[in-house]
This record gives sequence, C-alpha cells and structure tokens, in this order.
Amino acid sequence: MTSFSSFPINRVVLLLLPVWLSSCSTPLSKPLLEPKVQVRDLEITDAALGGIDAIVTLDIDNPNDVRLSARGLSYELLVSGNQLVTGQDDQSISVPAYGSETIELPVRLSYFGLIETLPEVLRTGKADYTVKGNIKTSIFNHAIPFSKKGDFKLPFVTPLN
Repeated sequence: MTSFSSFPINRVVLLLLPVWLSSCSTPLSKPLLEPKVQVRDLEITDAALGGIDAIVTLDIDNPNDVRLSARGLSYELLVSGNQLVTGQDDQSISVPAYGSETIELPVRLSYFGLIETLPEVLRTGKADYTVKGNIKTSIFNHAIPFSKKGDFKLPFVTPLN
C-alpha cells in the first residue's frame, strides 16, 4: 500500500502546471488598450463660499474586445496648468466590449484654483485643459490610465496680446 507521503505529488504538479498556465492566458495575457474618455459636459449645480459644485459628464469608449468592469476611478482636472479638481469616485462602471458608457462625476472647483488660471485665460482668450486619471478595474486591482487634452475658447474674453 502506498502512503500519502510517498505519493509522487511533484509529478501531479508537473502534469497539471501546463493546464493551469493555459487557463491563465485569457484576456490578462493581452494588454488592455487605454479607454477613450471625452468630457461631454460640465454643469454648475451650486456656488457657495467653499467653491463651485459641478457635475462633469464623461463618455468612456472601450476599444477592447472584453467588457471593462471597474470599481471606480480617480481623476484630475487641470486648466492652464493649474489643478482645479482632484478626486475619486467609487461608483461601479461597466462598459461593454467595443462599447461606450456615460458617467457623471460630482466635483468641487476651488475659487483659488480658478483665480490662478485667470492670467493665462485673459492673455490668450482660451483655456487649455487636461483631464486624466485611472479607471480601477476589477481584475487584480489593475488600473487603466486615461488622459484627454484640449482647449476651449471663451467668447466673452478678448486676448490681451
């Protein structure tokens, strides 16, 4: 009779290792592409002594062949190089493969940050912006970065140069 301690466990491990490794070569073996994030809208909802409350609406396009399931995202908004908003939202996000999803983020803009951008906006008549962050996926706490740069002209501001 063969005892359990003399059972050739190393042979079983060697036989099962290829099966286990091949099961791991699913979507994780292929790098996920960066989702495309567009700022659709920024709606001011309230103004108080502490700052301006707004809702930023983002469109997230998933260029991957797998559903993007996320536990939230962290984000940062810079205008004319000055950080106006930084934050984190833990809402669940699910974007179908090759699909898109719209999410709304509540943000608070500080008056101090807005004042810092004023000289550049008055000089150029436009505001350069960057929205960047990370989508926190459900896959081993993997984070997918996103970044969007652009500018918007302010029709009521005449450039000083």
